[in-house]
Amino acid sequence: ARIAIIDDETPGTFVLEDELVRVCEADGKVQLTVMRVGGCKGLVSLCWTTKDGTALAGDDYVATKGVLQWEHHDVSPKVIEIEIVDSIGYEPQEYFEVVFSDATGGATFDASTDGNAQSSIARIIILEDYQARTIRDRAIDLFSFNRDRTRLRIRTWRDQLVEAVGFELGEDCRPIIASVLSYLVLTPWRLIAAFIPPPTMGTGWPCFFVCIGVIGLVTAVIGD
Repeated sequence: ARIAIIDDETPGTFVLEDELVRVCEADGKVQLTVMRVGGCKGLVSLCWTTKDGTALAGDDYVATKGVLQWEHHDVSPKVIEIEIVDSIGYEPQEYFEVVFSDATGGATFDASTDGNAQSSIARIIILEDYQARTIRDRAIDLFSFNRDRTRLRIRTWRDQLVEAVGFELGEDCRPIIASVLSYLVLTPWRLIAAFIPPPTMGTGWPCFFVCIGVIGLVTAVIGD
């Protein structure tokens, strides 16, 4: 058997079981445990209150405050509970704090932790829901994929138009007049072809049907 010897000549020190707590938004609440160590003499108490960080009271959690009290010889841990608001939609990781202060009965706080001998601070990090994160990530992946494909389509179509109206002297060193005449004659047909949708659009079907239409138009013009 293990026997614990408790100092009953000093009022003790308040210590947080965890100074940094992570909680999922969907959990709906978070609990903090405060312990009285190093003494149990007399009636002691402390006050606690929530404090906004990047998380805001009312939007992300319910603002709460209270008092914890220990009777003479009482060293049992005390638990406080704070409600977390499960908001609709995706939110980034946020945090708020719980400040413990105003110790009475001669008790103090652990000076080596966040705060000092007159207070102690716990930070609560609210994590986004796993389900919301999964949906968000899938949406981003899908959006990025479509965005890249859209950029490729626009770039391909733009290149078609630039190439259709571009004028360069041929490598066969034809006279400039001949090159200009050839350019003027062919440009209307090149523009018609340039407006055909790129094969990357709509799995190629728009390109196929428009090409069939253009071929029919050219055949009809030539036939007449």
